[in-house]
Amino acid sequence: MENFDHFLEIKVNRRNEILQNGIDRLRRSSSEVCRKFADCLELIDLTPYRKIIIIDRFLFVLERLHGRSRIYTMLNSLGSVLVSVGSLLTPALLSIKSDENERAVFYVTWSCALATALSSSLMQLFQVTKKYILFMKTMERLQSEGFQFFELAGNYKTDAPNGHNAMFTSFCTHVEEIHTEEVSSEYKNGHSDNKDTDHRIQSILGRVQAHSAVIEAQLDALGSSSDEEIETKAAVGS
Repeated sequence: MENFDHFLEIKVNRRNEILQNGIDRLRRSSSEVCRKFADCLELIDLTPYRKIIIIDRFLFVLERLHGRSRIYTMLNSLGSVLVSVGSLLTPALLSIKSDENERAVFYVTWSCALATALSSSLMQLFQVTKKYILFMKTMERLQSEGFQFFELAGNYKTDAPNGHNAMFTSFCTHVEEIHTEEVSSEYKNGHSDNKDTDHRIQSILGRVQAHSAVIEAQLDALGSSSDEEIETKAAVGS
């Protein structure tokens, strides 16, 4: 009996340690919502085991989505700015006519056009805008589910005396449905997506080769005109 009580005490202490470590980790999280949920989690009437499940599943998924949405927000903003600015600068640079700096203007225009084309193609290749919207939308849905559960409102409204424990299973089910929907949307039609990816890569390589052919042709033209000018000046001098 004493051994069983000692084992039970060790198990309870370990469970409480895991729970406290999880809450402390959430308090150091970069997500403000996760920090707020950590405060709520200490106050609601849930068993420690169920609190650990919420930390290790619901809040873990929320933290992951927060990190990925932050990355794709930055990539989407940067790519959109590059495409917009490049689309405006390229025709403006093409309108510049300068005999003295013709080669420099040409290289700047070509680099700007190539950077714009690559930015647009890479955003389409990796579906940056689509994933940015998907992650933001899923994160907002999970946050809404979390607040409704902690508030016992919306889908989790109940008059039960132990409301959070009574609605725990329903909350976990809704969280898994949202997460499964997000994963299915992200990796939907993987085989066809691979084919689309191959076509996009080939399209990007084709554009780069086309740009290279254009620049080589124009450089050859510039070199030929320069040689002709030298020969003309030499003939005049003689």
